Amino acid sequence: MKQRDWLHLSSILLIKTISGLFGHYKLPIFFLLLSFNFSVQASANQQVVILDAQPKIILGPYLSTYRDDKSSKNITEIIELYKEGEFSPNSEKVPYFGFSQSTYWAAVSFIPVQSGIYYISYEFPLIDSIDLHVQDADGITSFSSGFQKRFFNRPYKTRNYVFKLNATKDSPVTCYLRLKNDGRMEIPLYLYSEANFIRMQGLGQFMMGIFFGIMAIIFTINFLIFIFTKKKLFLLHAIFIFSFFVFITLQDGNLFYRFIPYLFSPHPGFITLTIAAALLSALIFTDHYLDFISFSKPIAVLNRTIMLCLLIFMSATFFITKSIAVQIITITTLIVLSYMIILVLIGLFRKKQSALFLATGWGVISISGIIYALKAEGLIAHSDISNYSLHIGSLFYFFIVTFGLSKTIININKEKMNAANRFTRLEKRFTSIINNSDEIVFILDSDLIIRFVNPAVKRYFLINPEEAVGKSFTNFIYTNKETVPEDEVCMIREKLAEFLVDKNPIRFQGEFVSPRTFEPKRMQIELQHIVHNGVTDILGKAVPVVEDTLLPFFEKENQTYNINNQLNTVNDIITRITRNLVKHITGREINIIRTALREIILNAIEHGNLEISYDEKTEAQNTQNYLHFLSQRNKNPLYKDRKVKISYSIDNKKAKYVITDSGKGFDYNLYLLKYKHNVNKDLYHGRGIRMTQHIFDEIIFNEAGNSVTLIKHFGNTN
Repeated sequence: MKQRDWLHLSSILLIKTISGLFGHYKLPIFFLLLSFNFSVQASANQQVVILDAQPKIILGPYLSTYRDDKSSKNITEIIELYKEGEFSPNSEKVPYFGFSQSTYWAAVSFIPVQSGIYYISYEFPLIDSIDLHVQDADGITSFSSGFQKRFFNRPYKTRNYVFKLNATKDSPVTCYLRLKNDGRMEIPLYLYSEANFIRMQGLGQFMMGIFFGIMAIIFTINFLIFIFTKKKLFLLHAIFIFSFFVFITLQDGNLFYRFIPYLFSPHPGFITLTIAAALLSALIFTDHYLDFISFSKPIAVLNRTIMLCLLIFMSATFFITKSIAVQIITITTLIVLSYMIILVLIGLFRKKQSALFLATGWGVISISGIIYALKAEGLIAHSDISNYSLHIGSLFYFFIVTFGLSKTIININKEKMNAANRFTRLEKRFTSIINNSDEIVFILDSDLIIRFVNPAVKRYFLINPEEAVGKSFTNFIYTNKETVPEDEVCMIREKLAEFLVDKNPIRFQGEFVSPRTFEPKRMQIELQHIVHNGVTDILGKAVPVVEDTLLPFFEKENQTYNINNQLNTVNDIITRITRNLVKHITGREINIIRTALREIILNAIEHGNLEISYDEKTEAQNTQNYLHFLSQRNKNPLYKDRKVKISYSIDNKKAKYVITDSGKGFDYNLYLLKYKHNVNKDLYHGRGIRMTQHIFDEIIFNEAGNSVTLIKHFGNTN
């Protein structure tokens, strides 16, 4: 018999003898024997574990391991190698061998001091393949499991890989584990008594139930808040919670154990895919939460570049080996988590109050993530804290950030309420200002129907606002052809039509009247389109054309204007050169003078400068295209630079107007004779000459007929 066999047998006999003598002191004796057993094992290259009343034993220090680089050894060969002492002893609680594609064998021997049921638990759920071979007096029993095998084929349905042992008193048992993983290799192996295993399973289910329940509540809160508030941040946070939940339940074995045990055999890339998805959703949420796009475009671009890289990695994870993918994602996790901490610090530096909650949450989860990553790399030991660091950190993070988001929404709602109160006060103030304004303020729809008008309309047109609402704005345009030129009415209508098409604000003057007023009032109108809640209305303002307040001090004036061929300047120039006539003649006479001057100036532009014939004008007006026709004519190089010169003088005796165009002139004697005895006929054309004959005392044309002098003596009434 070999020396190691004698030592092995001696240790067994000694342990059994002391165990029988000191049965009431098993726990101290166990540790005493364990200390002794180490010295025996060191020389024998085999390790013996005493199965007694201990609730849980970490098997790492009792393991012997063998590396099978070619993955070619079978169980028979492994048993011989173990007996020959080819296995290496281990002293670590959780042996770690880094990233390796080799097959590892682990062996451990048991000497039960009493019969019972025990459970061996391998607590790394992501191992690709794990086979257990149990050698006892009855022979060898084998079990097979692993991450890439369907969950319902496992020997025992738990999140870890659990194997049941039926131990007989004093009957030696040796267990051989064959481990294969395309990634990191570690052996977190534990031995449980039956009672303690049941208790630990119940406790684990209770703790995981609490974790799942809290995660479900936080997810539901975020999703419901998104449904009711339409705030995108809550949806992004809910997506992050879900992706993290998938990742963490896959890592701890609960995804298949509790949620999809019969769905499929997972692809190795599924592991790194869930990690990348969690990182991606976390970065997207952080980017939107801190709103980098609004204050730092370079950081926003960098964030989106990292997001794109994560997406590319997620696509490639099914096409690269698991070991490479795991190493890449481990390093990526450390980098991205560190980067997001920097982002949060930037948010704090920018004095964003909301960043405080995110900073606290990310501080907790980043520390827990770093601990987990370091544990995965074997840089720190396995423990309850390192194994469940992500569970603990994630609960703190999601609670803190959800609380911060909710507080942000509360603050936003408070700001909205304050803004609504301010708006209500401003609305009341605005309504008061509108209702007490001297100007007529009104709102039209797209058909020019009056939808609102302030009380000022009663001051000028003797009607209540309710009477005006529902009527067309064009109904108030004064169209009496005796006092208002047809061209002016036509021009107003065409300007309104153009305004409805091009949407540009307009301003014009015109005569307006209501059913309760006999005399028209000259008003200056301003119109513009406004959009409110997706509805387009027309905001209008009407003010009377008032006379100069310095009129009482007026004695005389003498001015000259050179105007272009734009019709929108005619009304302004007419108002300007007649504003002081009110000191000497009546308002009715002034209106007639304005009408006559308007006709003369329009004739100078149309028939003089632009050389438009009466037939051309009639045709354009009949097709309601006159303004467009004028615009095109005015672009003609032959006419576009021509001017109308207007000179006038007013004193205490008379008003004199000289209007000269740049055209060829006309035979004025023929027209004077034609309209001398035909005042009420053919009102549409030749109106300017007829009106001037009616109101002015002297009409003098130059020889060419392109200049006319009009004189009105004060005191004479036609």
